[in-house]
Amino acid sequence: MFRYEVGFNLLEQVNGILDPGEGGGEGNGSDVFTRLLYVGVEIPLLVATFGKNWSTYYKVASFTDRFEGTGGNASGTYNAGTDGGLTGTGRADDVLQSRVFIDFFPAS
Repeated sequence: MFRYEVGFNLLEQVNGILDPGEGGGEGNGSDVFTRLLYVGVEIPLLVATFGKNWSTYYKVASFTDRFEGTGGNASGTYNAGTDGGLTGTGRADDVLQSRVFIDFFPAS
């Protein structure tokens, strides 16, 4: 499997059109950014992925965050105004994930 997902910072583009003097010349290229980019393999009892993927912390925080409307800011998923990639809390950079499926109660 393979997934590539990009994000677009449209509000910065609109702001640049309405007020071209504000923040001009930065050229940091943040208008288009990679949200997810991973490759993996999936077989009936195992899934393994590598790349920029949703972290395990995010999967837990999405259930435990009582302030869902804040977009994960309350639980620290997107720390310091980032996507949590460097620290591995949100969309973690260079992560290796594996899931093994175990059937504790097989159908007879």
